[in-house]
Amino acid sequence: MFPLSSFAVWLLLPVLSIGWLYLVWRVASSGRRWGITQGIILLIFSPFVILLTFGALALLSSTLASLCVGLTVGMIGASKLIIELLGRRNFLASSHVQVPDMSASPRGLVEDSTYEQ
Repeated sequence: MFPLSSFAVWLLLPVLSIGWLYLVWRVASSGRRWGITQGIILLIFSPFVILLTFGALALLSSTLASLCVGLTVGMIGASKLIIELLGRRNFLASSHVQVPDMSASPRGLVEDSTYEQ
């Protein structure tokens, strides 16, 4: 059994917490349109991930450790899925009016119609 009062656990807690918050900061400051929303989503999931990770470390020799690790991976997967859904262009475009392609100039269309006459 891995004791919770062990020095390694209390050393890993700030390292994992700082690492997770650094990930949140990097995503939120990426400059992308949904960066702040993604950072907020990761920040909401971060306490669960940290608690489940240390639950798995504390229960390393028991069968409950595999459940904690599975839930941690599930939380990370769920947060990545939400981020992907928010970042998709089709998801964003469904709530906006489509702008027509204006690559053909109106002037060229007028010249073509004049040429045919």
